[in-house]
Amino acid sequence: MLAIISNWPAPPNPRPRLAFESGYFQVLERRQGYGTKGKSTEEIIQALRESEVRLGQGETVAKICRGFGISEQTYDTWRRAYRGLNLDQAKRLKELERKNERLKKGVSELTLDKLILKVALT
Repeated sequence: MLAIISNWPAPPNPRPRLAFESGYFQVLERRQGYGTKGKSTEEIIQALRESEVRLGQGETVAKICRGFGISEQTYDTWRRAYRGLNLDQAKRLKELERKNERLKKGVSELTLDKLILKVALT
């Protein structure tokens, strides 16, 4: 019979596992922080301003995106969201979006409470 030595490191996982058993198709690697490089509003606006200059110099969008380490889809999303905004306006936009989410969550909780009370009274 072979003895198991517990101080050996676990073998590396060659690919991320998918959480099929729980019903979520989320890659477990994302939970460990891989691929979640969120950029701040300041960094996004700085990148967009720099990209405008580089586009004016004749550089392609693909080359600019590679330089920033983002996809062209991310670049297009940023451009649509932050087109023409200065830093103060972008910060205000983010603040209002967070406030809107909090208010939506509050309304949904109150609606749920109302439905529970209605069911309890009948």
